Amino acid sequence: MQRRLLGRDMKMTRSETKRERKDIDGNPLIKRTAAQIARKAVPGDSVSYASFQAVADGWVVARLI
Repeated sequence: MQRRLLGRDMKMTRSETKRERKDIDGNPLIKRTAAQIARKAVPGDSVSYASFQAVADGWVVARLI
């Protein structure tokens, strides 16, 4: 009985979980903006610079020349 009560008391609320996730991963809006800036910084199609072709189940996943 005490174990069950302790487990219930130690459980985080939904808002606590959300706040902790933001603290660990960072703010999603900031992460999205940083990703957009990083994508703009890459010139053209970065896949064209490689030298192999990846095929999975008959589908060409990446063709790199």
